[in-house]
Order: sequence, then C-alpha cells, then structure tokens
Amino acid sequence: SYVWYKDGLTWLLSPKPPAAPKPARGERDASPASQQPLALDLIWATALREAGDRYITLDLMLPAGGATAVRVRSWLDETHDIRDEFRIDAGTGRLIAAERYADKSTGERVLARVFDIHRGSMLGWPGRILFMLAAATMPLFAVTGLLLYLSRRRLRRPPQPVQTVQLVPGE
Repeated sequence: SYVWYKDGLTWLLSPKPPAAPKPARGERDASPASQQPLALDLIWATALREAGDRYITLDLMLPAGGATAVRVRSWLDETHDIRDEFRIDAGTGRLIAAERYADKSTGERVLARVFDIHRGSMLGWPGRILFMLAAATMPLFAVTGLLLYLSRRRLRRPPQPVQTVQLVPGE
C-alpha cells in the first residue's frame, strides 16, 4: 500500500531495478496476436515442462482484455508460498519469462515472502493460529482505548464545589 516503502525495500534487497509498472486494466493491445484464440494445450504442456515434477499446485491466470500472456504460478511447498512464476504466450504456448524461486538472491527471496510474513504462514500452521489469535484480540484495543479516554475525561472534570456549613458557636 505504500509505494515508497516497497520501492525502498526493493532497492535495498534486490540487485536488479524494480520491474516496469503494469499497464492499466483498461488498456488493450490492438495487435493481431491479441486476437488469436488461446492454445490451452500448448500452454499446459509448457507449464508442465517448466514446472517439472516439483510443484504441488499449478495456477493458470488467463489473460484479461487484450493481453497475450498467461501467467502460471507453480507452488513448490504446501505450508509456505514458495513458488515459481511463468509467463506463457497465449497463442503459441512459447515461454516468455520465467521467475524461479531457486534463482533468486537472498534479498529477493525475502521480498517474495513479505506476504507470507503478513499472513503468518512463515511459521506454518502454528504461525497462522498465532496471527489469528492476535487479530481476534484487536477489538480489545478499541475497548481499552475507550475506557482510558473516559477515565481521563472524568479526571479532567473540575471538582464540584463543596458546600460548607458554618457553625455558630453556642448553637
């Protein structure tokens, strides 16, 4: 959500410059290649060839609008989001780009796992349960904050004037 923070981490941990921004959703490619039908058999064969037998799950994201590349994610581990990512041409099944987890530097691996850290999956199921319990206690912050506010407000209120009764000697 903070572009400056993400760019700073990428600059610090990654040896290569950040990737160019993706085109907006409304933008379309008017080239004739975008009009070709999807060659799902070729895409699947390329995905299987590139992922090998190391994957647990393959996720194909079909191109939207006029895009020409199918994005394939190959999850390598069940408990963590360690994955390879491939971009395959939708019409020909040719591999456009491959981003393998094993080929990344230590800094790039940390960047790839930031989402896992925020989900709590970095520590497996115990980490997820711990993060769930922490999230469940968040309403307590609202309750304790309200109680502290009310107690401070009560302390700030000026004291009520004390009614004094004067006794006259001999009465």
